[in-house]
Amino acid sequence: MFFRTERVSDILDLIGKIGETEDALLERVFVSPIFHGDTVATRVSGMTYTLKIPRTPPGWYLLKATDHKHAKVVETAGMEDIEAYLKHLERVRLIMVSQTEEMCHALPMKVNKQGFAPTELLPVFLVDDRPMDFDRIICRFDGANIWFEDVDMGNDPAKGEYLREQLHRLGDPKTLQFAGLNFEERAAYGIRFAVDKKIREEERKHSVLGSVQGDVEHAGGKFISVLERRDHIQVTFEVDGDRYTSTVSKTPQHEIISAGICLSGMDRDFDLKSLVTVMREGQTRDLIHRW
Repeated sequence: MFFRTERVSDILDLIGKIGETEDALLERVFVSPIFHGDTVATRVSGMTYTLKIPRTPPGWYLLKATDHKHAKVVETAGMEDIEAYLKHLERVRLIMVSQTEEMCHALPMKVNKQGFAPTELLPVFLVDDRPMDFDRIICRFDGANIWFEDVDMGNDPAKGEYLREQLHRLGDPKTLQFAGLNFEERAAYGIRFAVDKKIREEERKHSVLGSVQGDVEHAGGKFISVLERRDHIQVTFEVDGDRYTSTVSKTPQHEIISAGICLSGMDRDFDLKSLVTVMREGQTRDLIHRW
């Protein structure tokens, strides 16, 4: 097979440029965010290189390629390095809904160049401790991930304060009254309200279950189940192999509303713990008669 001299020259020139680019890769130090995964990417002379890195805590770093497939962390990146990196990415504004460790979830503003839906909850990475729930934040989008940049100081901070106060009280989203709240802020509050309400209900249920179960077991009974009603609790338990269902109050003391048995000649003014103890004594003395 024969090639024209010009084509051979072009191929050799391309190979030479690739070699120069790879040499430049090994010489340069570059900045990159790291949050998850074991690779970073950098661009040299129009060519993108994906490099494997050791496991590294989330953060901004300066890195250096050790060969054409691997890189190592040199040091933590400074603010100037981070700002220089972010300014090349597309800016996007969002309303922060919730935060965990170095990331948060947020709603984008209705008007955005990236085509994000204003009801789409998006992950934002490497968020520091400056923003609070319902603050508007400025971020950068690299085509795959959204990176936190700063709190948007152009937005009225009083709106976020109001929404946080309402969430603490678990105020209904329909009753929000604050001048200037926009669609995204109301939507963010509605999402967070629903999540927090469910969490609080689950915590309360676990608290009721744990309290009732603790009372039964502390008195030597075996807890079976609990059924919470609007104004009372039904608890089923066993005492020395016999099963009982009693109705108790929702107060912390769990006063007995209906023991479910007749305690012949005995005081029926009990709470749940004392009832279990009395039942054991009543069984021993054959004083318990079921309803």
